[in-house]
Amino acid sequence: MQVRLSSDSDFSYDKKDISSGVSLSYDKVLLKQSNVKFGIGLEHMLPRDIENSTFDANSLYFFIRYLYEEKWSSYLRLGYNRIKGISDSPNENGLACAFGVDYKLTDKWHVETGYHIVSTNENYAPRIVCSISRHFKKKDEE
Repeated sequence: MQVRLSSDSDFSYDKKDISSGVSLSYDKVLLKQSNVKFGIGLEHMLPRDIENSTFDANSLYFFIRYLYEEKWSSYLRLGYNRIKGISDSPNENGLACAFGVDYKLTDKWHVETGYHIVSTNENYAPRIVCSISRHFKKKDEE
């Protein structure tokens, strides 16, 4: 399992500029093999300004992580998101997608950078994300 603190770049959604911000994530590994981990995760983007309102998004996703070397891996996340603050409707649902690389600083601490997208209907909000994550192992793991 891991928890992650992320910071992202400014981005736009439906021709509206959205300021950069912070998000919190939690990943749980469900299946682990020698070079591959598969699991489920949650991400909460803390509210940020969008014109006269706030932009808030939550995602539920599946992830796959592929280990290339001892310290480098890549990740892919696909899932569902719910966005608030972009229209008169209280919530809009859509797709969450992310891909990037992970560098292992120590067994417990990793840094990540990637390209993340949240979308609804035909509108997309792509952003560059940099993260620091804390990994936790079960007592019986190596």
